[in-house]
Amino acid sequence: MSNVKEIFKKLIKRKIFMAVLLLFLIVVFVAVKKMPKGSEPAAVKEFSMKNDMLAGNQDGVVSIVNIASRKQLFSLNLNKIYEKDYEPAELNIIKSSPEAEEEPGKVEDTKPDQANDVVKDTGGKFFSDRSVEVVGEKEGYDIVAINIIKGDCWIKVQRKLISDVPEFKLLKWGREINDPQELHPIYVGDVRLFLAKKGTFSKNTSKTEVGNIFGGRTSESGLPEAEEISDQALIENITWDIETAKDSLIPDYNYSFTDKGFFVYDNVRSKLYQIFVKDNQLELSFIADNKDIVVKDYQFENGIFYFTVKDDSNIYILDGEGYKRVAVDYDLEDWTVDGNFLYYAANKSIFKIDLKTKEQMYVYLGDKTTDIEIIGDYLYIANKFGLTVNKSILHKFDKNLVSYGWAELNYAKDTKIVYEKDGEFLLKQSFRDNKDKLVYVNKDFRLSYEVSLDVSIPKLAVYNAKCVYGAYDEILYIYDIQGVLTDRVKLNISDIYIL
Repeated sequence: MSNVKEIFKKLIKRKIFMAVLLLFLIVVFVAVKKMPKGSEPAAVKEFSMKNDMLAGNQDGVVSIVNIASRKQLFSLNLNKIYEKDYEPAELNIIKSSPEAEEEPGKVEDTKPDQANDVVKDTGGKFFSDRSVEVVGEKEGYDIVAINIIKGDCWIKVQRKLISDVPEFKLLKWGREINDPQELHPIYVGDVRLFLAKKGTFSKNTSKTEVGNIFGGRTSESGLPEAEEISDQALIENITWDIETAKDSLIPDYNYSFTDKGFFVYDNVRSKLYQIFVKDNQLELSFIADNKDIVVKDYQFENGIFYFTVKDDSNIYILDGEGYKRVAVDYDLEDWTVDGNFLYYAANKSIFKIDLKTKEQMYVYLGDKTTDIEIIGDYLYIANKFGLTVNKSILHKFDKNLVSYGWAELNYAKDTKIVYEKDGEFLLKQSFRDNKDKLVYVNKDFRLSYEVSLDVSIPKLAVYNAKCVYGAYDEILYIYDIQGVLTDRVKLNISDIYIL
């Protein structure tokens, strides 16, 4: 009888267990069904952020939208403006190009004899003034001790000395002769051993002789130093006869929403407008009629329109006198304007041009630049230098290209500067698997930490030091300042700015 009772108790316990398990599985199943799939936004009715935002899309609609309710408060359509023969308020800063052409003497097709091309031979500048001592030999080469004035990549220095030996052999020999020291990282003041062909250096090589071999220049602190170029930059007046092309990477409506102002370049009709937000309404002010020019990137500064076009490395200027061209002899990497000064990156260097005097200077950076930002009195440059050791660099210069050091970052195919506050930086790095990371740099200009994002968002911005936001595939993503996703919503937008 007792056995029957025991069996009965076990059956009851088993039924209770199975019931609890079944209930748990039902809860999990319902939760999974409610979770967002793929890139679909979560079905959230109300969002934590109550702000309004300025939004633009590729249908030419610019609007004010409340984030929480997703309600459109005001909108205007660039296409409707033309249908109704609407005449927006004109800033009248830049004369439209047809008017300029009709007025004699406004635009001159000149090629000044005194204008010289930008110096072409900046490749190979190494910006290192090193002392060298021959200390031994290996594999038929001299072993040389080189005092590193500017922190550098070991293999890049080594290839300057020997270029006809496979890299894997140079790295193997380098590890052997430097053991127990590592080949990376190298800092200012360090000494590393390298291999050089016999007779390249004498036992008492002077710094001058070493400089002739490596090229370039540094300051006393070992930081890269600007070099002035004796020739003036080639800036010439032109009549526009250049055919511009468009591809899928150039939007029909090219928005620029920043703290400096709100602009849209209409690539369908080649017109530039400024947008003003007043009392939850939008005002559109006409700036320039740019013929039939398809613009890739642009900047509007002090009443002057600067822009670039596809398949062309030059930078163009449209002002009250017509078009000018700033000749860039190398592939243009990035550029920005600050008052009368143009900064651009090309040929692994950063250039500064005084647009009034045409005087220019440059600093060799070592690799391709992916972003240039002017913040306060300083110029910050994201550069891909360090590929062979899986590193990239964030440089800090003043506006005269005097270096204030750099931060070492992990290597990425693209690095953008998103935000700076009190000496701390937020960057966005993109990788080959179409994944992005938020990268934080501390006040000591050192990498602090990284946060992976689940999507690749082309443009990110920061609102009031509280959140990071951006639009991708017509979805608005909002993260807290630590990079944790807080809100997302499906909207027909391509560019946004939280007001």
